[in-house]
Amino acid sequence: MVTTKSKVVKTNSIAIEDLPSLIANAEKKKLELQRELTAVLDVKAAIERDVEKLIAFNTELKNDSQRNAARKASQEGEDYRECSLQIRELEFKILEVEIDINELKNTLKVRLAWLNG
Repeated sequence: MVTTKSKVVKTNSIAIEDLPSLIANAEKKKLELQRELTAVLDVKAAIERDVEKLIAFNTELKNDSQRNAARKASQEGEDYRECSLQIRELEFKILEVEIDINELKNTLKVRLAWLNG
C-alpha cells in the first residue's frame, strides 16, 4: 500500500505504466521534505549561534556550569522546541515517503520480472 496525498492505494491495483510517474512524484515529495528539513535545521542552527553569542558576552556567567545552564534554558525556549518538533516530524515524513518509494520500485520490479517471465 502506498500513501498518496492522504489516501492509501494498494500497489497491486496500480497500472504498471503509472508506476514510473508515481515513483517520480514520490521522489519529488521526498526532495520537498528534505528542503523543508534543511530550512528548519538552518533556523535551529541560527538560534544556537545566537545563544552561544549571548553566552560568550554575558559577564554574569562565571563558569562552565552557569554557561551550560544558560544553554539548557535556551533549548527550552518556544522557538527552539518548535524547530526540534518540526525536525522530528519532517524526518518521519521523509521515512514514510522512502517506504512508499521502495514499495513502488519493488512492485515495478516484480511486475517487469513477471512480464519478462
